[in-house]
Amino acid sequence: MFRQIVIMMILGILTSTSVIAADIVTFKGMDITAAGTPLILTGKLTKPQGNGPFPAVVLLHELGVRLR
Repeated sequence: MFRQIVIMMILGILTSTSVIAADIVTFKGMDITAAGTPLILTGKLTKPQGNGPFPAVVLLHELGVRLR
């Protein structure tokens, strides 16, 4: 039940704000790939219109995530 409430709140926040644009951002992660190259993380950064400050929402997919 708590999880459903949190999901509904996040969806409400995301759909109620108007977004200027979405930028694709990348940065080097702390891990390395099987080939020995640095892991490159990619995401989408969206910002609401206005000067802010704004609350932040970070969405992560759990597939393949390793915790140390």
